Amino acid sequence: MAVSTESLPKESGPKKPSPSRSVARTPLDSHHAWGRVELPNLADVNRRGWGRYRLTVFPPGTNESERRLLALSQSWCGWGFAVALICAVVLADLRSPAALLGLGVVYLAGLVATRALTRRVRSELRVVSAIVTCLAGESRLVGQPELFRRSLERLEQLDAESRAGRLSPVQFEAGWSAVYSALDDRAARGNRVWGTLCL
Repeated sequence: MAVSTESLPKESGPKKPSPSRSVARTPLDSHHAWGRVELPNLADVNRRGWGRYRLTVFPPGTNESERRLLALSQSWCGWGFAVALICAVVLADLRSPAALLGLGVVYLAGLVATRALTRRVRSELRVVSAIVTCLAGESRLVGQPELFRRSLERLEQLDAESRAGRLSPVQFEAGWSAVYSALDDRAARGNRVWGTLCL
């Protein structure tokens, strides 16, 4: 499913955030062959005061199995605890030390296993972020908004052309590889060059 970059505010003079600038029409967290996009709900940004745009690009050639393992690794902290809790309730009285120990063992075992299985791919991920803040009635965008916008637009273009049959799998991966290569090592390591852009 396509993710529109229209939800990323354009560069302009400072102004008050508008609740109507919602990303309700776009997935807040969408997965693709080339990676993952996370967008803030701007209604929440207005209420909380901040939100994050995050583009994660997988190394070219990442297969379906690797993508599933990455998704499992990223979500284990949340629902892995629920799985461990259910196991503890089913197997023993939750008040007993053995049940609590078992809960911890199941949770940690899943965490270690998913981390180990995804170590290589995780070390090669490219990540670009931008953070929008709404303070004292003024919105600002910091991080790498233009790099985020350009990269996402190109990846969405590749998706559209592939769906339309205008790109072969080899051409699609070549375009994906070009975007991946353009994201420098600083972005990959999370050592971002911080700047400020008024909304």
